[in-house]
Amino acid sequence: MPTPEERDAINAQHRTEKDADGQVSEVSAMDPADADTPISDDQSVAGQPDAESGAVDEGPTGPNSRAGSNKN
Repeated sequence: MPTPEERDAINAQHRTEKDADGQVSEVSAMDPADADTPISDDQSVAGQPDAESGAVDEGPTGPNSRAGSNKN
């Protein structure tokens, strides 16, 4: 098992390699105090607008789904 210093060096090298490939991690810049904070419903991908019925507006996905149809 690597020491904390070795782990930091490995992580720094990994970040350098990822940055060179154009990869950026938003999680690495996150405040550790906020890391375990769950997101609220209005921050989810589909969203749940207050003025609507409360049903999530997600349709079928995948190669056989039809755009603009909610009865697939």
